[in-house]
Amino acid sequence: MSNQYKLIWEYRGPDAQMIAEHYEHHLEDFIKMRDLKSNQIGVEAYSEFYVTAFMIVREDELDVVRQALRPNKIKQLEED
Repeated sequence: MSNQYKLIWEYRGPDAQMIAEHYEHHLEDFIKMRDLKSNQIGVEAYSEFYVTAFMIVREDELDVVRQALRPNKIKQLEED
């Protein structure tokens, strides 16, 4: 099993939830357009004014996504 990474895009302010949900749609389109195996995307709200959109990618897809979409953060996930 290859390593997996969580790519995170951060949004702050009163419109953070709306913007993160909108970006989630762009992530879905990107996955389809690039025919990626990664398909785990979502939105996490930490507060009313801090929300993130995220995408889980395999190590072999990391560079393509990172260069194209420039996430704010990347976290390596624990292996099972």
